[in-house]
Amino acid sequence: YSHSVAVTNDNRLFTWGNNTNGQLGYSASFTSIAAGSSTTVVVRNDGSLWAWGYNQEGQLGIGSIAGTTHRSNPVQIGSLNNWKTAYKVYSSAFALDNTNKLYGWGENSTGGIGDGTTINRSSPVQIGSSSYTVVSGWDMNSNSIDTQGNLFAWGNAQYGQLTLPSGIISRSAPVQIVPNYSLVIVSPV
Repeated sequence: YSHSVAVTNDNRLFTWGNNTNGQLGYSASFTSIAAGSSTTVVVRNDGSLWAWGYNQEGQLGIGSIAGTTHRSNPVQIGSLNNWKTAYKVYSSAFALDNTNKLYGWGENSTGGIGDGTTINRSSPVQIGSSSYTVVSGWDMNSNSIDTQGNLFAWGNAQYGQLTLPSGIISRSAPVQIVPNYSLVIVSPV
């Protein structure tokens, strides 16, 4: 969208671009960064999860939605220090904890978070009971590979993008697409 982020080899964060919603934040040491749709989510070196920027659908994960909750300074998401990877998908965000459990929050009108509902979430909720290795997605649909190599998809299926036999029926929870998938990065074109 309108901003970019990068992490150097020595874990310094740099941001640039449009800062209308405070999405540029500030520089510090991080192990994982994810940016998109005017929001940035990061995992700091101590395993804590932070976000800043736009929060119209709860994508900051701080327990509130919209209003005056857009943040130009990083705010911690919860109090746990067990996070290892952050992901952004449209107006939602995801994070993997140290046990590879997946959590999501933010925009969920078509089930793109994968928690079995279509309710926007302003705090992280666990997605199923599987352990995952990577998450990706686009425009309210998400994909993930579990630790067994199985590919899952959920969310908006308006154009058949979930590649399920059911065609254009959206799914609010992960549905297995391909067993033993070998691709490391999943991202729609």
